[in-house]
Amino acid sequence: MIKGTGTDFEQVITSMQVGKQEVDEANAGNDIGLKIEEPVRKGDRIFLI
Repeated sequence: MIKGTGTDFEQVITSMQVGKQEVDEANAGNDIGLKIEEPVRKGDRIFLI
């Protein structure tokens, strides 16, 4: 789930990267990149549900 001031949607994660490498899992504290299908804004929050 991604929530913010003007953002509120759920999405299945189809692509996640750590250090520009495709991964299936990430550890706490890792900076990750996600493929997002809708616009997001700085300050939006991502929740695992």
